[in-house]
Amino acid sequence: MLPARIAGRVGGFLRLHRWRILVLVAVLGFFTPMLLRWSESGQGDWGYFHFLDEVARRTVRDYGQVPEWNPYHCGGNVLAANTQGHTLSPWVVFPLLLGPTAGVKVSVVLHGLLGALGMWLLLGAAGLRGPGRFLGTLLFACSGFFGLQIAVGHVWVLPFYYVPFVMLFLLRGCYELRWAALAGALSVRPIVGHGGDGAITIAKVRSEDAAIREIVQRVASHPGAGKLVALLEYTDNRKRVEEIGAILGAALPPDAEILYSPLSSTSSVHMGPGTWGVAVSRE
Repeated sequence: MLPARIAGRVGGFLRLHRWRILVLVAVLGFFTPMLLRWSESGQGDWGYFHFLDEVARRTVRDYGQVPEWNPYHCGGNVLAANTQGHTLSPWVVFPLLLGPTAGVKVSVVLHGLLGALGMWLLLGAAGLRGPGRFLGTLLFACSGFFGLQIAVGHVWVLPFYYVPFVMLFLLRGCYELRWAALAGALSVRPIVGHGGDGAITIAKVRSEDAAIREIVQRVASHPGAGKLVALLEYTDNRKRVEEIGAILGAALPPDAEILYSPLSSTSSVHMGPGTWGVAVSRE
């Protein structure tokens, strides 16, 4: 028998975290049939993905080389560049250490737990609690999609377990700067223009301010001697584009003319909200 003080603490912990514990038990139970056959591979494509991991493992273990090439496939084929494998993924460490079969199973279970954690956090951010949060997490982490794909060896589906984290960071980044800071530091925004052979990348910038400076410099330096006319096109952001037009106008000659027009719906659908464009000519 546990002392009353310890029993009280254990009971309090279980009451407080009961739904998290149930999620953990459910996810592990979902993968239990696979784990009970620890040394066995499944049917379907298990052999193919086992093959890719074993080639990577032997390349590293037996030859001390980076697993970039697969000399055993069709007279030689790519390995690291094979999008169906995960040779350059951090998760390849488990097949390297434990062998392809056991290593993939460890990776599968850890991905399932990560997916459950991500969905738990996402639903919590959406305001769900208790049974609803538990059920939503369970329906995602233990869905038939993952069960069917993993049963036939399709380890390429495992990154889909990251989707809740992507959605969570996206939502948090909309209203909390600290969540968006890293993404902002790493983001690169292309300025796309028209070239002789179609769309081309004119420049790459890291912020809207940098994009505006680049556009202003290019418009102001447009060659020719006639009156400069700039057409600014907007999507759902006309007010913002008019503000950019004021910035542009301050850098242009007094006789320059700035016009405004909605961007084509085809372009805005493909490039997303907030897209704007500029065309320039001289009369």
